[in-house]
Amino acid sequence: MENIQKPLWKSQTVNSPLGGLRRSPGRPPKVAPLRLGGAAAAPPVAVGVRVQPLRGLHPVRALLREWLLELKVMGRSQRTIDWYQQKMDWYRRSGGVENLEELNAFELKRFLAEQQERGLSDNTIHGFFQVIKSFANWCAREEYPVDPSVVRMRPPKVALKEMTTYTAEQVQAIFDTAKVGWPQLAVKILLGTGIRVGELCNLLLEDVEDDEVLQLSAECRRRGLRTIVDVSDPERLLGQAQYDVLRHIIKDECDGFILHVTRDIVDSDCAWNVEVPAALEAFDNGGYDFIPFFRDISPGQTSVLEPHGRRLVSLAGVVVGSGAEGVSTGHIELANAALVSRLRLWAKNFPERSLGLAIRTRETGANDNAADLILDWSDDYKGILEGRSTEEPIARALRDLSRAVSSSGIRAVRISGPAHLSAGVALGFTFNRATGHPIQVAHGKDWWSADGDVTPSGLRIVKQQLNPGAPDLLLTIALSRPELVSAADRAIGSVGSPIGGRIVVQPELGASREAIESPAHSRGMVRDVTNALMVARAEWGTRGTIHLFLATPLAFAVLLGYSLNGFGALALYELRPGQQEYMRTLTLGGE
Repeated sequence: MENIQKPLWKSQTVNSPLGGLRRSPGRPPKVAPLRLGGAAAAPPVAVGVRVQPLRGLHPVRALLREWLLELKVMGRSQRTIDWYQQKMDWYRRSGGVENLEELNAFELKRFLAEQQERGLSDNTIHGFFQVIKSFANWCAREEYPVDPSVVRMRPPKVALKEMTTYTAEQVQAIFDTAKVGWPQLAVKILLGTGIRVGELCNLLLEDVEDDEVLQLSAECRRRGLRTIVDVSDPERLLGQAQYDVLRHIIKDECDGFILHVTRDIVDSDCAWNVEVPAALEAFDNGGYDFIPFFRDISPGQTSVLEPHGRRLVSLAGVVVGSGAEGVSTGHIELANAALVSRLRLWAKNFPERSLGLAIRTRETGANDNAADLILDWSDDYKGILEGRSTEEPIARALRDLSRAVSSSGIRAVRISGPAHLSAGVALGFTFNRATGHPIQVAHGKDWWSADGDVTPSGLRIVKQQLNPGAPDLLLTIALSRPELVSAADRAIGSVGSPIGGRIVVQPELGASREAIESPAHSRGMVRDVTNALMVARAEWGTRGTIHLFLATPLAFAVLLGYSLNGFGALALYELRPGQQEYMRTLTLGGE
């Protein structure tokens, strides 16, 4: 696994493990061995003879026949089996090895590289990898000799394509065109969910996602975990063919599975007989999380549900408390459990790598999809700036993320945007120097480090005491927009906070987007700003909250937050969209 970019599958509505079973002594072999050229015919053998080594080697062709037979017995559709066989046949015709002992990571990389040179798509390449590795995993479970490097090999990257979306003006024009009532509601559902027109026509009331599933998804996304949410029955909506798609997504496109266990879960053929077995199979293969969420049923009651009840209970999931508060706490516990599990596995696989964190605070704008975690705060920021929600969910997610990273033994962090500047300050503030996590921040194509050489800042720093005895301090850093200075003065006046003094920071050569020349220049600016803060607080006695207004690159905001952790409480402000006024978004420290 190269990065944590696969989502977690969550189902609202978990066959026994295969990986741990061992062939018992004396168990009869299963498939007849191949005959040597020119050798006498082998004597008749009983049905079910195991593949025997030929000159000490196990032929892939014979093992493939046995594997495909097992897939059929396990209930895979003929369409899926044909897909597996087509991939393996192509591999064998393209110079693939004849014997299992020759299959190793180098051989698989050779084959995948040849297919890439032919110009095949990322998804096709990934399909080849998935099938060959699944075949190797099966051989290992059946105790055939498999090179461990194949099982450990990471999947090739699949590019995430950014889809073209409507602008806010285009969406509003579509809404205005639709008639008021059901036509406009139908258009909103189509645009808001992405479902097809036929799916909308067949939609029933029980198909609508409930608030609990959305809340759980939001808690996961705040902590950087990408999610897929499923609450409906594909058999009724899209037919039996969709089951194979679900199995593929759960096992091959996700890193984990969160299951809402309810009293009526056995009534859902999709959840109980398709999703749960697929997730269990992925869990048994290793490197996959399965976390049951016992919503309205106890583990004891779940254990009697056949055939998966006892297995679900053995996975030690989360038991929800009573009432809405208990459900909300359970969602947070679930999200944190999934996050810790993912990070520990990541740290084990990549002990020397920096963890990639991308921040997302707007619904538009492309993030670094190669990042290991994408902290999706877009809904939270929209609610804060519109006055509909508070900062607490983000603050809680940051605290949980910091604890999870520290407990996982991760050494360093790399941060990328784009995002609101206050979010950048918050992330730098959370992974500050005292936590022992060196950080780097993306700035264009470069990475700026928080530690290293410094060059003269070239800043003009003006300090002014306003109200002796007042505890708070106003810090305005206008590197790219000089008008921020007057806007911050107006905003802080309307807030009514007791401001003891103000510090205004601007470039000597004037504000511009190119005010910062290099990482060393940025570190020099941060050093001079923090020194000015220390001197002003000592002279004026302003030990209260620092009200921070910024017009800088995101990278500078992160490095500034990294150095401000020891200054007490920080109040961060952002400009409201479509308005010329600032409002507080986040408050850091001061607990």
